[in-house]
Amino acid sequence: MKSSLLSRPCRMALGTLVAATLVTLPAVVQAALPKKGAFYKGTATGGAAAPDMGKGKSQVRLKVSTTGRRVSFRTPQGCPTTFNPLPKFYGRINNLKVSAAGSFKGKRTYQSPSGNARFDTIHWKINVKGRFVTSRKARGTVTYEMATSGPGYQSCGQKSGHWSATICPSCKALYIYGEKGGIISP
Repeated sequence: MKSSLLSRPCRMALGTLVAATLVTLPAVVQAALPKKGAFYKGTATGGAAAPDMGKGKSQVRLKVSTTGRRVSFRTPQGCPTTFNPLPKFYGRINNLKVSAAGSFKGKRTYQSPSGNARFDTIHWKINVKGRFVTSRKARGTVTYEMATSGPGYQSCGQKSGHWSATICPSCKALYIYGEKGGIISP
C-alpha cells in the first residue's frame, strides 16, 4: 500500500495548477528593457500626428541613458495654426524612470524660448506613457499642447495619439535637445 500526503484528485488539481502557472509565467517574466545608450525613432498616429506639416513633424524620438534606467522623450509637433518650431524646440520630457517591466510615464509643463523673433516663448504641456515591448521597440501614448506667446497667445489645442518607435543605430546625429538647446545627456 502506497502512502501519500495528497489524494489522487488533489495531486491532479495541483498538477493542473502548476501547468497553468508555467504557461502564463513567461508573459509576466518577459519584461523588455531598452538597449543602454540607444536612440529610438518612430511616428505618432491619431491626433498627435502631423501628416500635413512636412517631413519629420510626426516623429517621436527617444534617448535611453547609458544605464538603461532613464529615457528622454521628444514629442511630435502638429500645430498648423501656430508657429512651428525647429525640431530642437519640440516638446520634451527628460530623464523618465524606466521600470523593471520596461515602462515609463511622465507629465511636464514648461516654457522655452522659441528661437523666432515673432514669438517670444513656447508653452508646452506634455503627458507621455510608454513601454519597451522588446529591447528594440517601444510604444505608447502621448498628449501634448503647444502654444506661443509674443504678439498675443496662440494655442493649437490638445493633441493626443499613439506612437511607436524602433531602435535606430544610425540616429546618433538625430539629437534630442535639452533646456538650453544643448544635447541631452541623461
